[in-house]
Amino acid sequence: MDRIRPQVVLCFFGFNESFGGKARVENFRSELVGYLQYLKGKEYDGKSGLQIVLVSPISFEGVSDHANEVRENLELYSGVMAEVAANLGVRFVDLYYPTSKWFEHGKVNDTRDGALLKMSGYEKLAPLIVDGVFGRVERKVKVAQVLKEVKEKNWMWEKLFKIPNGVHVYGRRYGPFGPVNYPDELKKLEEMVVNRDRAIWAKAKGEKFDLLAADAQTRELPKVETNFRKSKKNGGKKYLYGQDAVDSLKVAEGYRVELFASEKQFANLANPVQMSFDNAGRLWVATMPSYPHYRPGDARSDDKLIILEDRNGDGRADREIVFADGLHLPTGFEFAPEGVYVAQGNHLILL
Repeated sequence: MDRIRPQVVLCFFGFNESFGGKARVENFRSELVGYLQYLKGKEYDGKSGLQIVLVSPISFEGVSDHANEVRENLELYSGVMAEVAANLGVRFVDLYYPTSKWFEHGKVNDTRDGALLKMSGYEKLAPLIVDGVFGRVERKVKVAQVLKEVKEKNWMWEKLFKIPNGVHVYGRRYGPFGPVNYPDELKKLEEMVVNRDRAIWAKAKGEKFDLLAADAQTRELPKVETNFRKSKKNGGKKYLYGQDAVDSLKVAEGYRVELFASEKQFANLANPVQMSFDNAGRLWVATMPSYPHYRPGDARSDDKLIILEDRNGDGRADREIVFADGLHLPTGFEFAPEGVYVAQGNHLILL
């Protein structure tokens, strides 16, 4: 909070807590009161008191005994939130009752599983939140015009808020190189996030904002020297390609190593992280040229999941398919009937 210096804080509570049912509702009430009292009167921007907005959970979609129980608990906890907000003079946005009207049809249309909204659900929910926070206002700018800028900021903000290679930035591998490499990267990331926030507001006002020019004014990152030292353990700088690498290998009697594909033939194959053959004999490879993570100021990460095929049956790949690009740190993947699960940075995604 001290770093971000917010003027408005939106507090979304009630959904996870509602699983405690009636037995835990008073505990929820006391914790919520304590948290809001802690926030009240804060002046993180040093200019004005913090504005607090308490937002209730949405209702639950579907028809079943389980759905009825979930809705009862959500209604109970939403009611407590409304009472607490009124007693403390905090703005309250009720999402439960409006969404319960949406879900009266008994079908699962706007959510994936009763709770997690689809895009259609979010498109209906967003105006409720905006009107609840700011009051009903005329919207002169179309959502699509702002959405691109919001997604751009979200991507950059995540790299700052939960930097993917955090073990080097903050954790057990911080020394000895973390203090040299990362403080400037974090500061530059923060400057770039601020630029994207300015771009959102400019777009919402119908104004122009040159994001590239703004980014060019952010701090320049110092040069990072390599920590490679030639040794018996580390080896040298000579890199063997293709058959030369195969010929240098020593294998147990009765075994042999054959070259299926190399980065000389398929440039996208460089920096592989995981590989696995599917049941059609194709080799899938996750590549990670962006390791250890996106460097602020560089082009957006373009890690890939590629497929290498041997179409003529000679034991060597002769075709590459880029199954997915624009990824960031795909550390692993797993085949499934419904697609391919990919562990990507802080996310598990289904492609």
